[in-house]
Amino acid sequence: MKIDVGKLFERLKVLDPEWFFYVLTVFSVLPIYLLFMGFNSIVWVAFVLYFIILMYYHNYLRKCFKYSLLYGLFISWFGFQWALGHKMSTFLIICAVIISFFLILTTVFNLIFRLLFYLRGLKKLGFKKYVLEFLMVVLIPSIWFVLVRFIAWKNIDGDFLFKYGLFVNNTGWVSQIFGLEGISILVILFGSLLALHLLNSVYHKKYFEWFGLKKMFKLSKHFNKIVLVTMVLIFILVNSNSVVQLFDNHEGKTEIKVGLIQPNFNQSFSWRKGHTESELLPKNFELTKKAVKDGAQIVVWPESSVPFDILNHRKDFLKKIRYFAKENSINLAIGSMTDVEETSHTIVYVNSEGEVVGNYVSSWLSFFSTKIVPGHKIELFNLEMGGKNVSVGSILCYEEFYNKISSQMRSSGAELLVVTSNNQHVPKGLDLAGFFSVHRAAETNLPLIRSTNTGVSQIISSKGKVLGQLPQNNEGYLVRKVWI
Repeated sequence: MKIDVGKLFERLKVLDPEWFFYVLTVFSVLPIYLLFMGFNSIVWVAFVLYFIILMYYHNYLRKCFKYSLLYGLFISWFGFQWALGHKMSTFLIICAVIISFFLILTTVFNLIFRLLFYLRGLKKLGFKKYVLEFLMVVLIPSIWFVLVRFIAWKNIDGDFLFKYGLFVNNTGWVSQIFGLEGISILVILFGSLLALHLLNSVYHKKYFEWFGLKKMFKLSKHFNKIVLVTMVLIFILVNSNSVVQLFDNHEGKTEIKVGLIQPNFNQSFSWRKGHTESELLPKNFELTKKAVKDGAQIVVWPESSVPFDILNHRKDFLKKIRYFAKENSINLAIGSMTDVEETSHTIVYVNSEGEVVGNYVSSWLSFFSTKIVPGHKIELFNLEMGGKNVSVGSILCYEEFYNKISSQMRSSGAELLVVTSNNQHVPKGLDLAGFFSVHRAAETNLPLIRSTNTGVSQIISSKGKVLGQLPQNNEGYLVRKVWI
């Protein structure tokens, strides 16, 4: 049976063209859903339909405003629903930040784009057509960048919510130059270019008339070629590390074996406190011994793996840990607590001689942390590994969402980064949290060990390549070689 497509569209002509807007609205959120479901490559086209709607309906501010409200709500739900496992207020804050971001983006874009589109038709003003077309292309990423910078400047702590370059892995040297924020802007620019190209490509197609839509875009052939070439160059640039790392060598660097454990205690915090001596410590020691047997020279325990202040209150636990470290000749990084004045998360370092080297107190907290107070200093700790003293920098929990801490560690002379976290209360956000550490390693050009209670626990090279990762919600240990 043959279907006459022409007649089908002729019948659709009787429909109000308004339906096309709502069809686009529904389809525009599907890539976002797929993106947060684990299809990372979708990030390159995730926002294209959103940009098309903004560009095509630039004369309808109220319609775009309503659409952006729904769009921000969908992103909040698909991407950060896991925050409900932490606190309802946390999720509501995320919703407010995301929705406000897209509403402001839409409003500013709508007003400026309308002006540019108007000027584009005024030849007597002397504007070069390709100049205005260029401004139309870079408008979205420019507004995006300014808004993200504003959020970071105001310390709203929500700028990480809009760094979608997060889904582009193995960026290596590109991350060192542009950072996660720069990669995110390149991804947004790619989407903006593609949206403009698609609108231009359907300019002469009959289904514009079939849908009762106005023809709007007609780029010059020369500029359209520039758009296509720029898209290709952006894609090659961001993904070039896959080729570059083939020629990477470790000349002049020291090889060391690093390890981590993932004990997978999914019980409540109060349960873990009541079973530290009978369950947590024995399991941590058991997994650490296996890592030591495989040659690990440092083993990292997760955040709050010993949920007490072992430096001041539970010194009996510290004594056992020190004895274990000396007996097994292993350096340990222990996720613990400190509550001399107020509660803070900390990483306690014990060297292979059983001596306490020091402790790092979390110094940069997100709006997720409502009962924890920050520390006030960045400090490195020297541990002997591979026949040399290695300066170790620390990142605790939500600090990995921001490049401020890791950059300060790098500039202070860190040679290895240790991340401890416990994401058991956000099971659907485990992968998302792990992506940040990948970019922190690539940005600083430092190997990184990320130990968590339930996942994602991973060891990452200085180029942002995941050398090993444990399955989520499983206990285990991991040992890999890194070069410093």
